[in-house]
Amino acid sequence: PEDIQRELAKAKEFLDAYVERESRCRGMGTAVAGVSLTDRGALVFNVGDCRVYLRRDRLLRLTEDHTEAYELFRRGAIGEEDLREHPLRNLLTSALMGGYPDELLIYTRPVDVREGDLLLLCSDGLWGEMSLKEMEDCTSLREEETAGCLFRKAYRGGSDNISFILIRVLGG
Repeated sequence: PEDIQRELAKAKEFLDAYVERESRCRGMGTAVAGVSLTDRGALVFNVGDCRVYLRRDRLLRLTEDHTEAYELFRRGAIGEEDLREHPLRNLLTSALMGGYPDELLIYTRPVDVREGDLLLLCSDGLWGEMSLKEMEDCTSLREEETAGCLFRKAYRGGSDNISFILIRVLGG
């Protein structure tokens, strides 16, 4: 976790310096999700509303969003499916953003991974445009069909950008 925190802190420092030179960029920021694979497993992380999912027998969300809507979900005020439509879903409580002194909140989680597992790292432009069932259906397809299925379902009327990475865990 320390390596991840250090690298994300460096990214924020870079953005801070950039915004100082280019004031028109103040307020611009991004969310990020990632995974660090080692011999002992994986460490997943995120800042903002990008997510990491694990597909084994079913699709499991591994990360927690940094949004006002997710805080409502954590308190039990709304359900998980409500996160896709809630008016506060895009109000981030943490992001990589230059020019703001806010502390960077980074969610990290160690995960045991097995040969054959599929990791899906994605922006809200993907998970926000389809149900968990649709995501499960796409990630259960043959490897060469998964990305196309996810893209088509997210693109069918979505207004946000779509970013995702699929990682298949191979045996050593």
